[in-house]
Amino acid sequence: MGLRTPMQSTPGSKARMPASAKSQTAKHALPSWPSVEQAEDLTEAFFHNVHAQFPFLHRPTLKKWEQECRRSRSPGGVTELGDVPVFFVLMVYATGSLVSKHIDTAAAEKYYIAAMEYLGPVLEQDGMESIQALLAIAVYSVRSPLGVSLWKVSGMALRLCVQLGYHRSVEKYRRSGDAITKEMSKRCFWAAYTFDRYVSSILGLPGGISDLAIDVELPFDINDEELTSAGIVLAADRTSPTTMTGAIHTIKLRQIWSKFSTHLFPTSSLCSHDNHGDSGPTIEELRQELEDWRATAPVVVDPPLDSPLSVFASIGWFQLAYNHSILLLYRHYIMDTKPYKCSPPLPKTPDIVNRAFEECFAKAQDQCLLYRRMYQNPSIQFTWGSLHMLFFSGLTYLYCLWRSKPIRDAAKQRDVVNTCMACQTVLVIIAERWKLATSYRDLFETLSDRTISMMCGDLVPETTLPRSSSPEADTVEQERVLPSQDWTNNFDGLDIPPESEWMVSELFQTAQGLDPTEWDDITNIDVDFSFQPDAFHHPAMWNNAGVL
Repeated sequence: MGLRTPMQSTPGSKARMPASAKSQTAKHALPSWPSVEQAEDLTEAFFHNVHAQFPFLHRPTLKKWEQECRRSRSPGGVTELGDVPVFFVLMVYATGSLVSKHIDTAAAEKYYIAAMEYLGPVLEQDGMESIQALLAIAVYSVRSPLGVSLWKVSGMALRLCVQLGYHRSVEKYRRSGDAITKEMSKRCFWAAYTFDRYVSSILGLPGGISDLAIDVELPFDINDEELTSAGIVLAADRTSPTTMTGAIHTIKLRQIWSKFSTHLFPTSSLCSHDNHGDSGPTIEELRQELEDWRATAPVVVDPPLDSPLSVFASIGWFQLAYNHSILLLYRHYIMDTKPYKCSPPLPKTPDIVNRAFEECFAKAQDQCLLYRRMYQNPSIQFTWGSLHMLFFSGLTYLYCLWRSKPIRDAAKQRDVVNTCMACQTVLVIIAERWKLATSYRDLFETLSDRTISMMCGDLVPETTLPRSSSPEADTVEQERVLPSQDWTNNFDGLDIPPESEWMVSELFQTAQGLDPTEWDDITNIDVDFSFQPDAFHHPAMWNNAGVL
């Protein structure tokens, strides 16, 4: 099934599903339950920092399971409850240990390994609990350098949702179920969809299900306590936003990203509009949808500086998500790749291309500065998703500087230094926690140092110098000052993150392959308006990956 315990975890390795039968030896190795106070802290940490973004569990039900589990001294001694309650309580404790004020990775791994002993029977049910189990493993992997392939586990969860019909309308096809079952089926599907769309947008791979096949309603914007088996009972003192508000707005953003993928970068087999006269939404229409999403973001103030562990659904988080979406929307304007014949017609005038560079450059700069500002608080925790998005923004910023002369001419040296240092500072902090992030830190440091040298005059684009009448002199002069000659040397000792090879490769090709006149005027470049999704990102990264 593609799942593995932390002790089996290696990037790109084959993984085995834990056996459904639990050995007596494994039971004796299971940990004791935490104290009442510790358990409350772990549960609260999970529901405050994780559940708000991925609400696939019902808190009152989990609380009931937790109380019943505590009647036993250890998980191994629980017999009357079965595997489901024990598995989910252990997984909540495992993830809670990673998102509490006092991170305890050893305890997290202990609870995770213990939970894996109960996973097999839960998955064998092929029901809602099976989907919830896969999602529980996914959110653990979001926070842990160890865990499972998010690409695989999110795909498994989504396919099981489709198998059970959770992608279809509850009001039309599943009206007979109780309120909790119907509502949780919607939450499970949309949580799996959110994972799937984020990962597929990063990898440049197709989503697990077409949006045209989905007609299930969005979850209700209610708190868990208001969802009962008898129906929805709104609290008299309920406040807005609820614990579901941020998650619902995130689903809407993932739907917009899905439109980016479907209408801007379709494969030839999806070019139905060629025959039916429907070219899909324009760039302007997609941009307007994004602006509408931003304008309707929940009004949530940023958390106090002395308490937050997660920035999800804060003002800053929505700004990060918006900026990243702009980079996704316009990246095909600034990349030199061949467009698909069925892509919607995109204007290629120099002014539009320049504006695309300006948009990407500005938003990438904002991302770097905002990440530094938000993550200066030592209590804020990182995910693999935040690492990827920061690195993506930093590379985009450097790419725009090297690719566009108007961007270079307009950029101020102190702003370039400040932006590069902002991105580099956060990458250093992340690498101190996660050793696997050191390749991101080292590569960006090398690229940014060379970019700063270029901007400060150490590397000068060769077209800014007068040409000699002597071909031999021209050759010597070009070798001395052409940026690519200094910029792309000495990378043999650096590890390039597999999922970012596309951007690094594009940077190198740009610096090495441009005609000299193209450095002088970006408008001379015949910009293509798409990219090759299969090469956009390498799936190896998602053996250990998270989401924003």
